[in-house]
Amino acid sequence: MQMGEQPPPPAKVYYDGCPGCAMDSKKDSRQGVPYKELLFVGATTFASALPITSLFPFLYFMIRDLHVAQREEDIGFYAGFLGASYMIGRGLASVFWGIIADRIGRKPVIAFSVFSVIVFNTLFGLSVKYWMAIATRFLLGALNGFLAPVKAYSIEVCRPEQQALGISIVSTAWGMGVIIGPAIGGYLAQPVKQYPHLFHEKSVFGRFPYLLPCLFISFFATLVFISCAWLPETLHKHKGLERTVEMVEGSTAQESTEPPKNSLLKNWPLMSSIITYCVFSLHDTAYVEIFSLWTVSNRYGGLSFSSKDVGQVLTIAGASLLVYQLFAYRWVDKTFGPIQSTRISSALSIPVIAAYPFMTHLSGIRLGVPLYIAAILKSVFATTRVTGTSLLQNNAVPQEQRGAANGIATTAMSLSKAFAPAGAGIIFSWAQKRQHATFFPGDQMVFLLLNLTELIGLILTFKPFLAAPQQYKLTMEGKKQLLATLVGCNYAGTPHELRGCINDVLAMRDTLVARFGFAPGDIAVLTDDDRSAAAVLPTGANIKRALADMVTRAAPGDVLFFHYSGHGTLVPHRRGHGARQDEAIVPCDFNLITDVDFRQLVDRVPQGATFTMVSDSCHSGGLIDQEKEQIGPSAVVTDDLAVDGTTTRAARARFLPYAAVVGHLSGASGVDASHHVADHLLALFGADASAKFRHHHDAPTPSPDGGILLSGCQTDETSADVAADDEAAVGGKACGAFSSAVQAVLAAHPAPVSNQEVVSRARELLRDQGFEQHPCLYCSDANADAPFLCQQEGAAAIPAL
Repeated sequence: MQMGEQPPPPAKVYYDGCPGCAMDSKKDSRQGVPYKELLFVGATTFASALPITSLFPFLYFMIRDLHVAQREEDIGFYAGFLGASYMIGRGLASVFWGIIADRIGRKPVIAFSVFSVIVFNTLFGLSVKYWMAIATRFLLGALNGFLAPVKAYSIEVCRPEQQALGISIVSTAWGMGVIIGPAIGGYLAQPVKQYPHLFHEKSVFGRFPYLLPCLFISFFATLVFISCAWLPETLHKHKGLERTVEMVEGSTAQESTEPPKNSLLKNWPLMSSIITYCVFSLHDTAYVEIFSLWTVSNRYGGLSFSSKDVGQVLTIAGASLLVYQLFAYRWVDKTFGPIQSTRISSALSIPVIAAYPFMTHLSGIRLGVPLYIAAILKSVFATTRVTGTSLLQNNAVPQEQRGAANGIATTAMSLSKAFAPAGAGIIFSWAQKRQHATFFPGDQMVFLLLNLTELIGLILTFKPFLAAPQQYKLTMEGKKQLLATLVGCNYAGTPHELRGCINDVLAMRDTLVARFGFAPGDIAVLTDDDRSAAAVLPTGANIKRALADMVTRAAPGDVLFFHYSGHGTLVPHRRGHGARQDEAIVPCDFNLITDVDFRQLVDRVPQGATFTMVSDSCHSGGLIDQEKEQIGPSAVVTDDLAVDGTTTRAARARFLPYAAVVGHLSGASGVDASHHVADHLLALFGADASAKFRHHHDAPTPSPDGGILLSGCQTDETSADVAADDEAAVGGKACGAFSSAVQAVLAAHPAPVSNQEVVSRARELLRDQGFEQHPCLYCSDANADAPFLCQQEGAAAIPAL
């Protein structure tokens, strides 16, 4: 490794018998969404969330039936303390359960928590005394240590680019639970009164009018508890390691994307996000209780709804969360990121809440439509905020601290939610006594205080208070991340050896740092020149993993760059589509990466970010499937396809014939050489083989995106590998003709130069040098004229070569 060269990303080692390593290995080999694991996450979260708020629609009536309130105006006071008892219990025990989850695993804590729901939620429905109701709710909260481990679990079953989906499943299922819970309570409470033709007054439901909703929830929790037997564990349990996977010697802390293991209480990115999370949680819990009390109150400015009416409103609001999760949230997170989406949703919640007190002057359809719309919007905004702050928390700590970190968050959130019902109940009772006050009378004061709490939470999402984890800092500061992956394959010691590929990527690394301002630690270099234990070879799996990690770290506005220098090839269609062949690059292990893989990668790039790919390989035109051609065989800026007046230069082509690829693989795969290359790749690499060979893919509809491909040649051409003694070799070093031409163009033009100009000038230079290859450009119209790597005016320039 040369002086000043950054070490490659650390390699991963998996341990047999370790459930965490088994999960990590499964994630690395899986390209799609972990539907099975996320289904478990959603179901268990939903079951644990249902009992939290299911009592709110009948809480008013339950307190009245328990005969503890002397006056009707005092019902809100006692209701607040009963609603708070669950959160007090959870607040006292959450850190304990988080630590236990970090010690023995996520699965046993999750299963025990669901079991506690079955037992104590049923006992709550059997309560005939106020103290019994408070005691069972307290124990339900204290023994339900579910939230801390399930948040960690939802992160750990997902690949990095899917973590937002994982944590949003928790938030959405939790949000649906706390909204549909009241719907269950509203529809099923007091069944003798609501459904006298089905339930007799002398039945068990006549004696215990609030048992039926509790039994319904407990039955669902029982089904979920049984399904926990198939829940895979994610905690690493091999000895002697503190990290998720062992890093081989030679890795550096700078390259690690995991936060360091420090004291959680001194981790300000974690603590600031927890405080913000708690303020929003306080607001949301107070909102649910106030909404329920306000809608059922038949005096003092309420809507005089029945518990069934309240349940219906909250059911629709809960169903909207499922629609939002399936069709909208991933776009919101990809477009705005967790911080901006939290700010926007918080700001939009304020006018929605402010509209509630004015709805008391409406009736019929004029009341129903705005009430339903407001309830739906409030639920969506609340879920977005909770998901955003949860993502910040889980990315602020390493895996072995996630359980404890989420335990602290759950404790703090539970205490805030414990205060919320009590405070909301007291405020609601106080507001009912001042309906004729001059300044914000009655319910207007209640919703004003809710909005003030929301405003405080919104303020806390800005600097200097909120300290985001490293991957979000640049987004908060309005700066772009500059991330690069450089791959050079010389294939030394093989019949297919090249000479200039590693030199190409080392020269590009220096250019990225000196001219474009890339940080060395943000440039991953994968080469096949060092086969020591510390090297990360440019195998197909390692290249795809490095690219996926780069895309995962990206946020809107970031600049991503991939430079590949090595062999390329053409792959015929497996079942025959005429003479059409598809482009692929050839990693050092011959595990081909195809145009479909690059298309899928570009589709995951956040909106507003760019992914620039320079491929100095044969047949590289069209390597991003379905990307629009700007300069190529069908669209050229200048008529430079001929090399009139020049001498054709003899140089080794960076081309591997299809037959050579199959012949190389067949020796290791054991598959007859007459079979398609897909059979060999699937036999050798399994899930690490190209997605093109593992699934059927319909051609996507072309649309503008952040993909930008600068190819060294057209699809039907080869790219030249220039020997060190060739006059085209810069500094007497072997190189790729196209890579060298790009360096020359950049050196001759210190000011920002567009992608179109880079390719056009590289074409001219290669023509003048006698090379029979024609670089191409594939990207959207806007990106064709955009500066190469989004260079800004005034950026540092490298000296001319």
